[in-house]
Amino acid sequence: MQIMVALWMLWERLFHVVMRLQPLVPGESHLFFFSVRRYFGRPFVAGDVTVKRFDRVIEIHMNNQLIMQLMRETDSLMALVVRLIQLAKRDLPLLAQRLASPEFDGIGVLIGTTFIHRSVQHFGFQTRDMSSRLWRWVVRRHLRFVFRMVNPHADEFLRSHAEVFVPKLVYISRARLLQRFRVIPSTPTVTTSDQ
Repeated sequence: MQIMVALWMLWERLFHVVMRLQPLVPGESHLFFFSVRRYFGRPFVAGDVTVKRFDRVIEIHMNNQLIMQLMRETDSLMALVVRLIQLAKRDLPLLAQRLASPEFDGIGVLIGTTFIHRSVQHFGFQTRDMSSRLWRWVVRRHLRFVFRMVNPHADEFLRSHAEVFVPKLVYISRARLLQRFRVIPSTPTVTTSDQ
């Protein structure tokens, strides 16, 4: 099992490099990472923003190392959910502050794929089913694998709570995120030179 965990952690580091994940605050551990990428799914609407294929989006990624640590420290699913909600309350304002930068102007929506989606509406997010059955199957298998890496009772839990491990797309418009956490978008500094 230790070898599997080590391989998984190696994969995590590689994934961070390939996906160019950025931390909320460099050098600090938070619940989220994010990256900017192209969207390849079916069109959908987030608030007053329509997301089409090939649009640039901000993709949110959970900090799997932190979740692994929490799973080892908590003895029930409810305790884990409570802790995740606490961390989300702490870190979403930081995410909003980070994304208020002008470098993200023109990107209308944040998206993520997760099985931890049952309380996201409290933070202004919406959820929808993943449009691709194949991708939904891949993500579900991946999440189950991760859970088995950190929980010795994973198989028993998966048999009795299979419905929990159904991944969904979670999303929110950038404008709504900034508004919800009362963050004013930064404006580019305009410099002029003497003629």
